[in-house]
Amino acid sequence: MDMNSDRSVWGIETDDFKTAFLDYLEGLKGDDTDRDKLISRFMWCVDVWVKWRREYFPDSECSQPLQHPFFDAPGQAGANEEPAKYRLIGSQGQPSVIAIRHNLLMGTSDLTIWKSDDGERRLVLKQDHPKRDAYIERLIVHELLHQWLVESSPEAIRTEYAEQTRKGAASNGGEFKAYKGHGSIFANHANRLNTTKGMPLLGDAFQPVPLRHYKPRHAAAVDRKRPSCSWFGILDAFFVWDPDADGLTDEQLRENDARMNQAIAWYDGAVELKVVEAPPVAIFEAPFDSSCADVCVNELDAFDQANGTNLVGAFISRIRHHIPMDPIAPTEIPAVARKKEPVVEYVDGSLHSVDDFMADIGLGDVPAHGDTPTLADVYPLSRPNSSLKSLELDIEIAKEKGLTKAQFAEQRFGHPRGDRLSRHLGALRQAAA
Repeated sequence: MDMNSDRSVWGIETDDFKTAFLDYLEGLKGDDTDRDKLISRFMWCVDVWVKWRREYFPDSECSQPLQHPFFDAPGQAGANEEPAKYRLIGSQGQPSVIAIRHNLLMGTSDLTIWKSDDGERRLVLKQDHPKRDAYIERLIVHELLHQWLVESSPEAIRTEYAEQTRKGAASNGGEFKAYKGHGSIFANHANRLNTTKGMPLLGDAFQPVPLRHYKPRHAAAVDRKRPSCSWFGILDAFFVWDPDADGLTDEQLRENDARMNQAIAWYDGAVELKVVEAPPVAIFEAPFDSSCADVCVNELDAFDQANGTNLVGAFISRIRHHIPMDPIAPTEIPAVARKKEPVVEYVDGSLHSVDDFMADIGLGDVPAHGDTPTLADVYPLSRPNSSLKSLELDIEIAKEKGLTKAQFAEQRFGHPRGDRLSRHLGALRQAAA
């Protein structure tokens, strides 16, 4: 079909572009009902993007023009797939693309949008509910923030977010690559929008809460139990605190319940909370004598083998946490015999401990198992959702460092090849599905 051949209007947020693009989409409609529905949904996405771009990122806040994005609807959204993603370049070479999973955009089925680590609770977006589009609209705002940071934020922010950070895991590509775009820069601007503009679509009805860096250890200590900034515009409506954070107080749990009820009421049936009754806890008798440890380890190991869990590892970790492994206090060791703490010098000349360095490159918080950590220790199958997220992120960070999956497995776990890592990754995906 004929369409505007003036390429100057393509990729730029102007009325000319919107008119040309919408006319182009309208002209594609024909006798294919499914295609016509998809085109209508794309046209709706364009209108949503324009609305929030003008609300959140007017020209006065753009250091250079914000490109009018193309919309795409690939694949299916599931437990291991991002529901939407902004890309600077699309799969067909088109500039500035927001891809929304097909079954999410088209409402072809009910869709789980969140599942607790223990699998007992799920938030389900209903297939045919008229207000389900509110979830997608807020999701587009989330991708719009990624787009603004990459394309049109002030140069210093744009450079650090998408190209080069000062140090740490994101030093070779910025947090847009290293943390799937959800590092401290994204968190800061998400919090700014929530507090100055109100949470997208929710306005003053919901109290904004601080959103943290994707990696809790990189967040301020006071915010480490808060929701990840990857939930901005999506699940931040449902939680005040990260529901899978360790050690939430009774008061924090009550705050989460109140927020959950508020969000479900706001969605008016478009989102439902489904609770699966937990299976009864299996118990066994352990003697109060020297054989207690053997009995516990044997029973827990048998359960692990049957269920793919890591209760033995958790049991041993608890013992190591409460009982010092080395009875000799440092003050009892002669000064000449004490090992000097090694340090690492960063490119800016600053000195850091090895622990800090490992955390910065994404390899911190690794429980030791002898001299080498095990896959089950670092990414336990007992918590498949969080383990899968951590493993996928660590693999991505390793790739940014120029390591293949096999090299990552060898350097971190001592495996000669990457097949064991691949099998564990597959088991986590299956368990999280």
